[in-house]
Amino acid sequence: NDTALKKLEAKIDETNLKVDNLEKVIDAKDKMINNLLEKMEKNSAEVQKINEKIKNVEKQNEIKKKAEKTFKCSQCSFETNFKQGLRIHTAKKHTSTENESYPKVCEFCEESFDNVNEMKRHLKSHSYKEANYKCEDCDFVSKHTLIMEVHMGKLHLDKLECGICEIEPKDIEALETHLHTCEIFQCHQCGKKCKLLQDVKKHIKEEHKAATILHLKMDRDNSA
Repeated sequence: NDTALKKLEAKIDETNLKVDNLEKVIDAKDKMINNLLEKMEKNSAEVQKINEKIKNVEKQNEIKKKAEKTFKCSQCSFETNFKQGLRIHTAKKHTSTENESYPKVCEFCEESFDNVNEMKRHLKSHSYKEANYKCEDCDFVSKHTLIMEVHMGKLHLDKLECGICEIEPKDIEALETHLHTCEIFQCHQCGKKCKLLQDVKKHIKEEHKAATILHLKMDRDNSA
């Protein structure tokens, strides 16, 4: 009996030793895993910093390229960093309006004019002297906020958009066609836009009791 008991105790000790060794192995593996996770987090943070640096460098290079790219007028000393700016300059300074057929649409804002005198008076609204608004992305200027919104929707947004009613036409041709017929009514007090006059009147009656109604459309009578 004593011999059998000693053998059992020896086996128990051996088993306990194996368990202790196994726990040590598990602890070591846990430490390795934790160290690996920490390294992965550090690497991820470093990768993120590197990506941010790359984006900043690319952005700076883009700005430099835009600054370096100059469009020069072939008929005078005018220079600009924007292709659109050169087009506007050429149209205003070097394009005759005397012999053109009317009615004619202004290529900058889509307003229509019946004769050369009306067109000349209107073109002054696109000059820097009378401009109230200047595009941040090109040299385009305008006297009216509506015209600037139409310009932005046509040339500088991620998607084509009507600056009057904010619909998104499928292409530039569809937008040009839409602009000739688009008109909305806007509450001057809060800016709410409605397709129908009766809807904006109802809105004013319910929300403001009294307010001015703006009739927004792209034509020569537009005063927006």
